[in-house]
Amino acid sequence: MLKIILLFILLVVQNIVPQIINNKLYNKTQDTHNNIFFHKVTHPNKLESELTDSNVTLIGRWTESFCYSVQVISNYAYVAGWASGLRIIDISNPYSPNEISYFVPSGLSYDVFVSNNIAYLANEQNGLLIIDVNNPSSPTLMSSYFTGYSYGVYVVDTYAYIVGNNGLVIVDVTNPLQPTLISSYYTGDFGVDVFVSGNYAYVASNLAGMRIIDISNPGSPSEVGFYSDGNPAVGIYISGNYAYLANYYGGLKIIDISDPSNPSMISHINTPDLALGVSVAENYAYLAS
Repeated sequence: MLKIILLFILLVVQNIVPQIINNKLYNKTQDTHNNIFFHKVTHPNKLESELTDSNVTLIGRWTESFCYSVQVISNYAYVAGWASGLRIIDISNPYSPNEISYFVPSGLSYDVFVSNNIAYLANEQNGLLIIDVNNPSSPTLMSSYFTGYSYGVYVVDTYAYIVGNNGLVIVDVTNPLQPTLISSYYTGDFGVDVFVSGNYAYVASNLAGMRIIDISNPGSPSEVGFYSDGNPAVGIYISGNYAYLANYYGGLKIIDISDPSNPSMISHINTPDLALGVSVAENYAYLAS
């Protein structure tokens, strides 16, 4: 049984994706008025609504900055804080999260991905920023690479996948002090979010919908399939053979990607407000709206 938990945020933002660690949900918002609604999926083809928040309790809050994206690693939450850059929050006591450091570049930071003690920050004006967070109390800029206006980032092994106004850009970060461009692929509109699974990068590409890019050869990416219904695709998460798409006006879409060349929607649910980001953990999908 798959259940969908929707987190409704009253102020519209981009790339708001909750993260679930050890039964605790870490959500990002620019506003303090949060409501939580639930939708249950007993089968991917049939969605049922519960609309109750009786079993979710707010246990902690950090409100010192706008929050566009977050990744939790061990006892730390790494937040892309828009004009406030990268914020690092100690969540060892989730009832009392405490900021321990920050790194504030110029420009607006929309997304963060942390891997091997390095934070990769997607920055609208500066592209990809690579930050050493081996000591979370003292983040240090290692290098940067201008990939155009950048809104989403995902890192696998020695490659960073960045999406923005140039579509999908692939950067070799084998040496994080000297990132190098490998290739790029325009996805029909600016990329808002990206998720990499196996040989494919799944890009939420605004009005161009979800684009599926074959990255088996990073030097020569190619599109193999897409899904679009006219609504902006702004958030994406891949789990098994399904893509979970935050579809802005179109709510949540569940798309069968077992054949990447022919993705097909198998179910959807309309949300009372805009669907902005989605994450999946075990039998639950968490949707920010």
